[in-house]
Amino acid sequence: EQGFKNPPNEAKARTWWHWISGNVSKSGITKDLESMKAVGIQEAQLFNIHLGFPKGPVKYLSEEWLGLFKFSAEEAKRLDLELAFHNSAGWSSSGGPWVTEENAMQTVVFSELNIKGGKEIKVQLPKPQTKYEYYKDIAVLAFPKPKATQKIEGLDYKILSEGIRKHLLAENKVIPQESIISKKTVIDVTSKVSEQGILEWKAPVGEFVILRFGHTPIGTQNRPAPPEARGLEIDKMSKTAVDAYWKGGVQPIIDKLGDLIGTTVNNCLIDSYEVETTNWTAGFDTQFENLRGYDLISFLPTLAGYYVESGEVSERFLWDFRRTIGDLIAENYYAHFAELCHKNGMKFSVEPYWGPFDNMQVGATGDIVMCEFWSGGYPFFDSAKFVSSIAHLNGSAIIGAEAFTGIGGWDKHPADIKSIGDQAWSQGITRFIFHSYVHQPWDVAPGLALSYHGFDFNRNNTWWNQGKGFLDYIARSQFLLQQGKNVADVIVFTGESSPNTAFLKPEIKAMGFDYDLIGANKLKDLTVKDGIIYSSGGNTYMVLVLPESDFIKSETLKKLKELVEGGAIVIGKKPMQSPSLTDYPKNDEVVKTYVDELWGKDLVKDISVSEVLSEKTPDFKIETSDQTDLSFIHRKTDDAD
Repeated sequence: EQGFKNPPNEAKARTWWHWISGNVSKSGITKDLESMKAVGIQEAQLFNIHLGFPKGPVKYLSEEWLGLFKFSAEEAKRLDLELAFHNSAGWSSSGGPWVTEENAMQTVVFSELNIKGGKEIKVQLPKPQTKYEYYKDIAVLAFPKPKATQKIEGLDYKILSEGIRKHLLAENKVIPQESIISKKTVIDVTSKVSEQGILEWKAPVGEFVILRFGHTPIGTQNRPAPPEARGLEIDKMSKTAVDAYWKGGVQPIIDKLGDLIGTTVNNCLIDSYEVETTNWTAGFDTQFENLRGYDLISFLPTLAGYYVESGEVSERFLWDFRRTIGDLIAENYYAHFAELCHKNGMKFSVEPYWGPFDNMQVGATGDIVMCEFWSGGYPFFDSAKFVSSIAHLNGSAIIGAEAFTGIGGWDKHPADIKSIGDQAWSQGITRFIFHSYVHQPWDVAPGLALSYHGFDFNRNNTWWNQGKGFLDYIARSQFLLQQGKNVADVIVFTGESSPNTAFLKPEIKAMGFDYDLIGANKLKDLTVKDGIIYSSGGNTYMVLVLPESDFIKSETLKKLKELVEGGAIVIGKKPMQSPSLTDYPKNDEVVKTYVDELWGKDLVKDISVSEVLSEKTPDFKIETSDQTDLSFIHRKTDDAD
């Protein structure tokens, strides 16, 4: 009751605080923060943006800018507010002019040359397409020219060189033998190539294809950043690159703010991933072998579109290739960034989506995992469900949301957005972070806005002071929503692929039940007791639902066997084989043995979740003919629902 009457700071709304194009003033900072305090905004999360506005005098990371950030922190401390900051200028993702070509996001490039063998070859290999005059060789391979050249379809998204396809599985496509390269005929001639790219090789008789593979920056820059703060995006698979980036772009803030870091300024943010794909890093080949258990060099021709061994083997390699990229991004970018935050007494906030990775795995690295929902244009909630699931599995009651984002926002006010916010809470969100309060450096109304982005939310709103009642309502509601644990009867496995996003199951909610999603990174932590499935965070579930797929890894099946033997209900389509080339083909026999036991003995049933739930008592039921789309959320404490 006391918490409801006087909600704690944890329950209060927060806001993004956009400084626009270097237009910043001390008086505006004080008035902004005092106005936030007056209506009940607890935290401002600082972003520095340039969207074509006239440039102000303050340059990002300059002594003047650092001084204004420190002044903001001192004012926040005076007002008992908190500050956070986005780790770079712009809103995506981590980059700046101090990032070198070596530490930038890398992509595989190649050149191709046909030669006739049976003699000593001395030839200048063409250099693959290069950006920023930075290029490093990976390997040079030779193989007999195939009689036909049926190339791999959809190569750009299968190797993550351009597009992203979520849940992309291996294919068992049969490829004509004349288009296939035998692995044993692939010759690594890297050692026979000079630094100048000249190949000297006594080639066997026959026609050969020479592929020269290397890597170069993709050239993506952080966006939308002021010119002085714009530079290359860092290599997301390299701890070395992250450390160098931190030293150049985050450490100066920490040094300037001193003991305000980790106290008043206690949170650093990586926004949603909006900076294209990446598929190489220095040492990728070694890290691939460590993770997947085999050498990738002889499979590199698949990155140029050639089939190696067979269609199935090539597709399995590409599945492993994508999975490795996801693993390295999660470990070397997101998890390592979290470590650096923790070393400096800060929490790490993350929006874990839209990138070439496994969203569930990346989200698990955050102290505060965030989604977004929109109010302008049209409301949508595509990220709330899996983000709230990640927080539940992490044991966190805080599920943040970039809130009420939209297109054009001066026409919006609390009466327009309240029901959208209620819907967001029913999706699992427990903390609104308004998008966005734009810093007002001058006393001019209506003042600066974030171009056409966002919901305009600042002290120049005509309803700003009246809006305190709305923010009190938010704080009280979020206090309640942060109590206890989320209640869900179903846990839905999102599968083993990377890139990977949520499988949304609205039919479960429609039946009056709720569900969480779980990724391969957390599936291993599930336990079962008396037929109830438990997550490591203490959440409980009645049934585990598998994705509809012909592919599954043997270690996943081993875990499923452990669960069903403990009495858990597991349902899903019968799979056929592993998607991976690890321990191939032996591993497929292991998969077959598990599948025969689990599905053959009816331990795992191939039935719909609706069939299982129809025999259970729902959490929530509408007993009228009114088919209104009514959402609900259920949380449970030790003594109350």
